[in-house]
Amino acid sequence: MSTSRPNDLTQFCQNFPQVDTPEVVRDNFLDTFDRLFLGGTRIIVVEGPAGIGKRSVLAQYARRHCGRTLSLFIPPANRLGYNPQYLRQVIGEQMEWLLKGRGLEDRIVDDAYLGTQVSLLQRRAARVRSYCVVVDGLQSIPDEDSASREAILRSIVPLGFPSFDFLVSG
Repeated sequence: MSTSRPNDLTQFCQNFPQVDTPEVVRDNFLDTFDRLFLGGTRIIVVEGPAGIGKRSVLAQYARRHCGRTLSLFIPPANRLGYNPQYLRQVIGEQMEWLLKGRGLEDRIVDDAYLGTQVSLLQRRAARVRSYCVVVDGLQSIPDEDSASREAILRSIVPLGFPSFDFLVSG
């Protein structure tokens, strides 16, 4: 991972999608998301058929707001990729960079650690308006692993906290 831009959280998201080909920049969507969040909307769900570019537009939004956006890009059809402990590490690493400008080293992220980090971000939120959490790939988790999906939503993503907005693919 590059450390050339320590305020760019996309550089510290282990599962952030790489751009392999020229991508279609969707500024109209990104501008609409910004207006909705500024108007008080807390959760935006982006829906559409597979292959339409949901992951791409969510990644573009995260890059646009890279200093205040935490990201979880869950890889399709990969049980390790949606393992709740792995995703705790992914978001915990970003929180550590955001709050302290350093990596986790060998720290294991648990619910208590995430709760502390969310509390610290809540206090800091007045300076940045709010933080955004981008989550892509929940829909790709098989129904037989729905407990993982529920764990992600209940204990990893800081839903219900007033200083967080959410951009989610549906």
